[in-house]
Amino acid sequence: MVMVTCSNKDKGAATKKACTNGCLGCRRCERVCPMGAIKVVDNVAVIDHSKCEDCTDFGICAKSCTSGCLIIVND
Repeated sequence: MVMVTCSNKDKGAATKKACTNGCLGCRRCERVCPMGAIKVVDNVAVIDHSKCEDCTDFGICAKSCTSGCLIIVND
């Protein structure tokens, strides 16, 4: 399972000043998700876990996250 470890809704520059792994709202994870499970809402990634399954490249979203706010966890 992939989790978002940020809940900050500030824009990228403000988030970067406040937190080392805050979501910057860059939408990179949204673009690479083959299942369409990730949307950036109010400057933070949101995962629809009902769509986040059977990914052909599991964790591509977390691997693409430059800020480190997406992590892969074992459930």
